[in-house]
Amino acid sequence: KNMFSTPWNNFVPWVEGKGLPYGTAEWGNRGTNAQAATEMQNFWDYGFTNNKDIIAHTYFDSGLNSPNGSWELTDEPLTKFRSILGTDTRVQRINNL
Repeated sequence: KNMFSTPWNNFVPWVEGKGLPYGTAEWGNRGTNAQAATEMQNFWDYGFTNNKDIIAHTYFDSGLNSPNGSWELTDEPLTKFRSILGTDTRVQRINNL
């Protein structure tokens, strides 16, 4: 499922209209292939590309209470997630604070 869902697309203009920074509390992706990894990268890049005031993303990495499928990171999305966290120079790392 694409992460740019109707709730997200409705939320962004609302919060920006209030002049607030925002984040993603439960960023998730059920895919395991290259398309899912690309969707993850696109969602990550969205804030930087569009000069959004996004201050955090958290990933919901669990299969608990998920009757329609797990949100666990596996395969290509897991590789992409690790790459984003380990190599993206647009974010400040905790050891650099």
